[in-house]
Amino acid sequence: MNGPLDDSAQQIERATADLEDLRRLLVRAGEGEIDPAELRSALEAYWSGNRPVLVAMAAWLGEQLRVQTLQALYQWRAELTRSVSPRRDPPR
Repeated sequence: MNGPLDDSAQQIERATADLEDLRRLLVRAGEGEIDPAELRSALEAYWSGNRPVLVAMAAWLGEQLRVQTLQALYQWRAELTRSVSPRRDPPR
């Protein structure tokens, strides 16, 4: 039985394998072995076939970066607050 995580992992693996196929096509195109129209068609097929998983991965990555950035900013703010807050001398 495949759950959502299993399906997502399979989609990512498929997108990765398809990307490797595109890399090979790009190499062949660079060597003049394939027609530019064939390469364009392959790129469009990759995008249309893998768009949902690519968009989801980009959204996930954006969220991870947002969380890391916020953590760093909160840490920086705490350090800044500590460094500029007035130090009170103990009573004599």
